[in-house]
Amino acid sequence: MKRYLKLNSEFGKNVFTLFAGTTFAQIVPFIVSPILTRLYSPEHFGLLALFTAVFSIISINITLQYEAAIILPKEETDAANLVGLCLLLTIIISLVTFIIVFLFPHTIARWVGDERLSFWLYFVPIPIFLTGLYNTLNYWATRKKQYKRLAIRTISQSSTTAVAKLLFGFLGLKNMGLISGTLIGQAAATGVLSWLTWKDDENMFKKITKKGIIQIAKVYKNFPKYTAWQGFFDMFNASLTSFFISAFWGPSILGLYSFTTGILLKPIQLVGSSVAQVYYQKARDIFISGQNIWGITRKILIRLTIISIFIFFPIAIAGPKLFSIIFGEKWYEAGSFARVLLPWLIVKFIGSPITSIVNILGKQKTFFYATLILNIIAPLTLFIAFKSNFSFIFTLFFVSFFTALYFIILIFWIKRIAINERN
Repeated sequence: MKRYLKLNSEFGKNVFTLFAGTTFAQIVPFIVSPILTRLYSPEHFGLLALFTAVFSIISINITLQYEAAIILPKEETDAANLVGLCLLLTIIISLVTFIIVFLFPHTIARWVGDERLSFWLYFVPIPIFLTGLYNTLNYWATRKKQYKRLAIRTISQSSTTAVAKLLFGFLGLKNMGLISGTLIGQAAATGVLSWLTWKDDENMFKKITKKGIIQIAKVYKNFPKYTAWQGFFDMFNASLTSFFISAFWGPSILGLYSFTTGILLKPIQLVGSSVAQVYYQKARDIFISGQNIWGITRKILIRLTIISIFIFFPIAIAGPKLFSIIFGEKWYEAGSFARVLLPWLIVKFIGSPITSIVNILGKQKTFFYATLILNIIAPLTLFIAFKSNFSFIFTLFFVSFFTALYFIILIFWIKRIAINERN
């Protein structure tokens, strides 16, 4: 794999710093997954999926996507003021969310279709705040090329989360185990990242001013104007998908689906996210220097295509059998879901890492309208399929096929704007 991703020494070193940390972090949940699937039922995973959907739909835009702009300024002071802006927005939106869930927990739980969620809604502001804080510090570390810092954070979250979930499960606290373990792991890891960032960059953050925050917010106004809405609709699509599956096909099917996607998204998190972070920083430097971005973009697409074959081929051949052997017989159907989802996941694995080129070239508006089409059609397909009495796996095939087609078109569009960027 290193042979495929090593575009140059610095790029390769940075990618594999993240890759090594993420690999270690993913080994832990992979090892404990067969234990967790025997400690917890699909209904427990379904409740976790609903909880995640609720806080994700808010936290996706907790900083109005200004955190993605932290990499772009030439001046460090401007980037630091973006960090200050993101932290301010994180605090405000977390407090507003706390007030809303405190006043209307049962109403919100009924909206998402599971009354069990009403108790957990009081905890929603915690992952929202932690997500905003992590996203901000993540982009700051990427700008500073502090990839070791991010690797440490990833390992901390994975290890703490796994231990907490196992501990709650063995103690018989299964109704609270998955969600509590997730919160504990997120809090521990974000705390580690915050401490490492403050220790190294305290002097830079002292340059944050009210005037600087206001000025930099105006400079990068396209991020809340377009990127934030795109992020909202992306997460709304994912959350609405969870709500629809739970309401139409039941919490057990949602548990199987959420567990399947969680497992299959690991390679994207493992390789794709590592490449994406380093690519964003590297492509930004190439663009500022006056060179063409398509060269590095093309190399990444070719290498990720080759890697995807090795990762996803075993699931295509023996998905259901693999899932039943590794996770237990009750997860056999999840393996069938995995096989159907492969077209979407393969193309997403290849195309997602290069979408940050949109921010570098200022194409947020076009990208927003392009993603809006997908985010409308995908949940609409679920609704129509349910009304037409289609089976869930048949419905999943159509959603997977359509999403894969969308990503293929997106890759060709990125190629065009990358080649013609200087015009």
